[in-house]
Amino acid sequence: MAERQFEDALTIRERLDQRRRRADELTALNAIAGQLASVTDIDLLLTQIVEHAKDLLRVDLAYLSLIHAEQVTIVVAAGQISSYLTKLTMPIKEGFSSAVVANAAPLWTSDYRRDERFQHHERADAAARLEDIRGLLGVPMLSQGKIVGVLFAAKRQERQFATDEIELLTALAAHAAVALVNSRVLAEQKTSAEQLQAANARLESTIRWNNALTALVLRGGDVSDLLSEVSREAGYPAIFVRSASDLPDELRNDTEVSNRILAVNLDSDSYAEIVTEARSILAVPVVASGDWLGVLFLDRPRDATVTAVDQLMVLERAALSVALLLLGQHVASEAARKTRDGLLLDLLTRQVDDHREINTQVRLAGLNPALTYSVAVILPVGDRAAVRRSLEALVLQSHSAICDYGQRFVLVVPRVDPEELAVTLSTSTIAAAATTGIAGQTKDVSELTKYFNEASQTVDVMLTLGAHGQTATAERLGLYRILLSHAGTREVSRLFEIYLGPVKTEEDRSGVPLLETLDCFLRNNQRHAVTAGELNIHSNTLYQRLEKLTKVLGTRWKHPDHALDLQLVLRLEKSAKKLGARTK
Repeated sequence: MAERQFEDALTIRERLDQRRRRADELTALNAIAGQLASVTDIDLLLTQIVEHAKDLLRVDLAYLSLIHAEQVTIVVAAGQISSYLTKLTMPIKEGFSSAVVANAAPLWTSDYRRDERFQHHERADAAARLEDIRGLLGVPMLSQGKIVGVLFAAKRQERQFATDEIELLTALAAHAAVALVNSRVLAEQKTSAEQLQAANARLESTIRWNNALTALVLRGGDVSDLLSEVSREAGYPAIFVRSASDLPDELRNDTEVSNRILAVNLDSDSYAEIVTEARSILAVPVVASGDWLGVLFLDRPRDATVTAVDQLMVLERAALSVALLLLGQHVASEAARKTRDGLLLDLLTRQVDDHREINTQVRLAGLNPALTYSVAVILPVGDRAAVRRSLEALVLQSHSAICDYGQRFVLVVPRVDPEELAVTLSTSTIAAAATTGIAGQTKDVSELTKYFNEASQTVDVMLTLGAHGQTATAERLGLYRILLSHAGTREVSRLFEIYLGPVKTEEDRSGVPLLETLDCFLRNNQRHAVTAGELNIHSNTLYQRLEKLTKVLGTRWKHPDHALDLQLVLRLEKSAKKLGARTK
């Protein structure tokens, strides 16, 4: 009886010890849960988890692995004797941890090295040998049904893990998983808050910078003022270029760098960083309405890349202001140009008798009433914009003027006679791109209207003669100069009536194209076969028409002198008709 009572006492004592130990473990677990909930530093949190696991289970080694992208990585350990264990990465479907993850349940072994229930992994086995791991317990870290990692407890001797130990580590792993997820969420929120704060700071900086640029523009500042402000804000020289000639000498002489700067255009990225041995150039394109206006860049030393983001913001904001300034200048310049064009066209197309009014209008149009002028009328053959650019590129004397006149351009140049102006235009890029008529030179600005009309008519006559893409003065037209006046046109009509009136009458009566036959026959030097072929008629038909012409004109019409007169009258009459149709 005494022995039974002694055994019962021992049993009761053991159970009391177990309950006391269990109570201590639960108290410690609750304390640990509170501690984990208050930790926001993920690295510190993971370290505390493995240290608590090592202390609670009274093991030699505890470590924790996290799952990411089908990989399991041991991130922290407590009690390790080598550095090989931490940062060890294995496939999620291999090794001891794979069985824990696959079943989402605890797994333990009394002797890791000899246990064949799971597939061993070479790197994991190497770590186990270095750490002398024998008894091993692994439990999943579950949060909302998802495994985020595995918590391990290990002994360097063979060890059977009791149910309460497994439950204890499982409970710790559950607390740890929740704390880990919360910590991650807090870290993400902190990162988001920091990013938002940085974005707000950047926005405030952008607004401040925009306000500064806007104030500068409203004060009437120009591009040079903007560049000074950008240089002050960025701490490095700001430069705006439209072509290689705008670059500083040192950069312009470096062909590769200058080409790369000017290549920052609509087709490139939003900015470019051009790094050389001595420089780190940050460049952005200046664009308005889809048109490339130039490049704005900072000329920085090579080691200046650390503040590139802030400087890029400064450049991008400044590029918009530069574009707006350039657009404003272009609009103002265009408005001024159109005003001058209107004054000049009014001067060229309206006859004014009041010399005082004429002189005032001449000055407003950019001309000088004390100078002599020649007038050129230019009709582009193809690309009108290219001809305009070529005209603006001409080196002209001061008090010259260019204006639009429908599809044509008018060029008024002082101190140059028509022949000199013709040579200038004939040797420029305008030569084959336009048909040009020139007239002048007038010492009286009130005669500009007369010479403008004469230059316009010169272009018309050249078009009737098929002289497209050529340059001529009114004096060079020779016989065709008579077409420039109404009196000359009337004279052509009178000559036609004298020489060819009877032919026209017979043509109208018979319906036979005698005038066309006559013109073709004379142009082909009175060769019958060639004429019949060009008119697409039989030779007998041609002979019949020629006999009618002989009856109307007389037998001498084929003689050289008379034939030349007839041919000239035909050509003049044909040109006069074309000219009349163009000038109506």
